[in-house]
Amino acid sequence: MRENLRVFDHVTIRVSDREASMRFYTNALGRPDHDGEFAEWGGFSLLEDANVTRNLHVAFCVPSREAVAAWWRKLVAAGYESDGEPGERPQYSETYYGAFVLDPDGNSVEAVHHETTRGEGIDHLWLRSHDVAAAQAFYERAAPVIGIQLAQARDNFAQFRFTDRTGSFSFIDDGAAPTENVHLAFGAPDAATVEEFHRALTSAGYRDNGEPGGSSSEVISLRKRSNTCGAACRSRSSRPADRLGEWRKMAGEELIWVANRIPGGRS
Repeated sequence: MRENLRVFDHVTIRVSDREASMRFYTNALGRPDHDGEFAEWGGFSLLEDANVTRNLHVAFCVPSREAVAAWWRKLVAAGYESDGEPGERPQYSETYYGAFVLDPDGNSVEAVHHETTRGEGIDHLWLRSHDVAAAQAFYERAAPVIGIQLAQARDNFAQFRFTDRTGSFSFIDDGAAPTENVHLAFGAPDAATVEEFHRALTSAGYRDNGEPGGSSSEVISLRKRSNTCGAACRSRSSRPADRLGEWRKMAGEELIWVANRIPGGRS
């Protein structure tokens, strides 16, 4: 298994009201690094679209418990709905301390500090699914290529961690509606890894919707019903948001060139 020392290359959500979401995420994360068709905060970005991201949980690293509490107070004071007050969550780990609010589309957003938080950016994602076993099988197939490993698996829950153990994403079936319309991309060191990602999954029977390709970047995605998962190799000279805008134009409705279906979401 290769090492993946980045939690994600990028995660993109689609929002119903760009202005409202920009206000929220600027309050939550600060001024964006890039503001074009895509607004981007490091590896997290948003795009206004009719196919809105729903039922997602995303957690961002902060440097201390005090920063968690200050983050929550700031957002609640700004009028956003609390989804969980600052506090310990020992069911996750002895040092886990988090607080939660809802974004304008009802997604749960968290500030978190624990023993493996590092720097800033995304700490973890939770995605609801009606078929966790199928989602687990898909990512186990991709795991050796993109540098992730299955950390936990039990009835209706599966968690994958990155090989440096500083980030994770999980699938859960808790009876609620599944997560929809979120795009995940994993960093790849070179075009050969992107091609291997595509080959490993299409050869396992997941639906191909295009070949890997790009001028200064290589991109491949797999569609999890209305969600997408991809591997990306970038040149150092290309800005992610600029390239995403170009990919979207070339791919029509898709954010990226290739989309394959994997089971687990809503038809």
